[in-house]
Amino acid sequence: MGFPLGIAGAASATNLITNGGFDTDTAWTKGAGWTIAGGVAVGTATAEILQQDPGIVLGTQYRVSYDLTITSGDCHVYIFFGDFAGTARTTSGTYSQDFTAGSNDDGGVLTFGKKNEATFTGTIDNVSLIQI
Repeated sequence: MGFPLGIAGAASATNLITNGGFDTDTAWTKGAGWTIAGGVAVGTATAEILQQDPGIVLGTQYRVSYDLTITSGDCHVYIFFGDFAGTARTTSGTYSQDFTAGSNDDGGVLTFGKKNEATFTGTIDNVSLIQI
């Protein structure tokens, strides 16, 4: 039997993120400088953090994927107050990153935001978090 969506080793292809396509202005906690409009999350020069709690479980492997358009600055995905620090992104693109939830990630909040007090202006879309 094949794996869902062709993802080798995937335990579940169910997206744990609600409203990852930003079709409505729901399910996300928006910090200063964030709006949801036109099917994307829009960060302005004052953008701080955009968050959602997908119920991350200690010791579980995940793959986070998203589309990012950067006008200026940088943005990265991480677990707020957690071990997974993600990678700061400085160019537009479609990104995926795998991680195993560490002890500080259990129940953590998936967060997009600026890195090291830099600025971020751009958009995020098509966010998914699946267990692998």
